[in-house]
Amino acid sequence: MIINIQLTLLKTWSIALSICCLLLVSNEKVFAQVTTSKTPETDFQLPPLDEIIDLAIQYSPALKQQEQIIHKADQQLMVQKKSWTSGISLGTSYSAGNQSLLVQQATGNLEAFSNYNNGYRMSLGAAFSINTLITQKNITKIAKADKQIAIESKQLVIDQIKNDVIAKYYAVAGAHEALKIAIEMKTSSLVNKKMAEREFAEGQINVADMAKILESTSSAAVAYENAKQTFIMNVRLLEILIGKRLF
Repeated sequence: MIINIQLTLLKTWSIALSICCLLLVSNEKVFAQVTTSKTPETDFQLPPLDEIIDLAIQYSPALKQQEQIIHKADQQLMVQKKSWTSGISLGTSYSAGNQSLLVQQATGNLEAFSNYNNGYRMSLGAAFSINTLITQKNITKIAKADKQIAIESKQLVIDQIKNDVIAKYYAVAGAHEALKIAIEMKTSSLVNKKMAEREFAEGQINVADMAKILESTSSAAVAYENAKQTFIMNVRLLEILIGKRLF
């Protein structure tokens, strides 16, 4: 009698173990079917922050424009430094003539002697604009100040680029983590749905329980789509800053 009871229990445990194994294999198959699909979002790898900042600085149209402004200010400074020459005027004159000398001889006659060395005249003159000389120093200072402002404005542009990139970089990182969680929730809900459908077909769960599982699955799917859209939006905004596609 005791032997028969032991054999019955052994058979019962064997059947239960077989059922558990079948359920485990079934769950693994269902989970594998749900999670086999790979997308660019799931395989996404965010480059290091320093690399992203360098790309943004190299690409930035605003920074390139500021560099042109600096170049323009530098050229204006060079022009202003040389502008004092515009107040100078040079003049030359040349004349030649026969300035003869009359010399009275002992006989009383006058005799003319030519002196061509004394007959040539040449002059060089320079005239300065007083207004130019007075204002030149101040104009040069203004040009130097304009160049310095342009240089400092470039640094402000670089700082703004860094701020924008850092903010968007961590927005992408956070959105990617949220997306991975949403993928796990969606996967888990689909596995539960598959199992619930089988149990519902076997009459193990009622309609109300099945409806709750379907509602949970739908909510997980909506959350996944929202997380996916948020992630892609932040990635595309970061791409605008660096001028390069990330995936």
